[in-house]
Amino acid sequence: MKTYFGRKTCPECRMSYDIAAPECPNCHHRNDEPELDALFGHHVRIGPIRQLVFFGIGLAGLLLLNLIATIIFEVVAISNNPGMSQAELIDYMSTPGINLGVSSISYIALFAIFGLLLWVNWKQVGKSFLGWKPYVAALVGLGVLYGFGVLYSLLLQGIYGAAGRPLPGVNGNERALREMTVMSPALALIVFGVVGPFCEEMTYRVGLFGFLSRLGRIWAYVLTALIFGFIHFGWRTIGTDAFFDELANIPPYIFAGIAFGFLYDRYGFAASFMAHTANNLISLALTASGKQ
Repeated sequence: MKTYFGRKTCPECRMSYDIAAPECPNCHHRNDEPELDALFGHHVRIGPIRQLVFFGIGLAGLLLLNLIATIIFEVVAISNNPGMSQAELIDYMSTPGINLGVSSISYIALFAIFGLLLWVNWKQVGKSFLGWKPYVAALVGLGVLYGFGVLYSLLLQGIYGAAGRPLPGVNGNERALREMTVMSPALALIVFGVVGPFCEEMTYRVGLFGFLSRLGRIWAYVLTALIFGFIHFGWRTIGTDAFFDELANIPPYIFAGIAFGFLYDRYGFAASFMAHTANNLISLALTASGKQ
């Protein structure tokens, strides 16, 4: 199986560059590998090191930003309330308002970091929004996501009904999102409806999916979907009754990872981003209106 790592030498200017790049970055001579457009034609074409950087920043960077934002809020809380006990501080930091503040700072900072990292690739990202195909693909993808959600809900009803058990509740990630959305609908719509999907698409599609595609499409689809699914898993529930609710809620996230991966692979960043954004905005709007 052919993989796409390493570098090639431009026949025009003799510069060495990424073997999967569409053209020489120096003289812009087109890369004449015949299968590249079929494999990576709709991807944001960045090198393998940058792809890993995008994935690492989106995953570990977000955790670090969350930690920094949490420390800032804790310092402010203790400064304003010198007599606050540890238990009171924990209760305060777990409120929806503080969680929303921490998440907002983290995602907006991550958005800015990705913006800087993309400074030579914004043209590629912008071109993915041209034409009608990405918009139709995003709309169809959104319909497929909701269709899967309905079928999966019916499956759960059948399984749990036959076992005489109540249906599983939403997982911790969804519960926290709903609490924060009720707290401040406008801010939640911006952060979790637009900024968050942008950061996740940069992390898991441009970064991880793009890197794994160099090994083969199967690796890209399977591993990216699994990682995307389980990044939304509540690992702290292991050993508790809520663990089974978390497991029951994982398949829709994994399916979403496959769907967004397909949209990115076949129709570009615009398609996966718009489907992801629309999916989140609809869910958040329903929560804000009290219908979910």
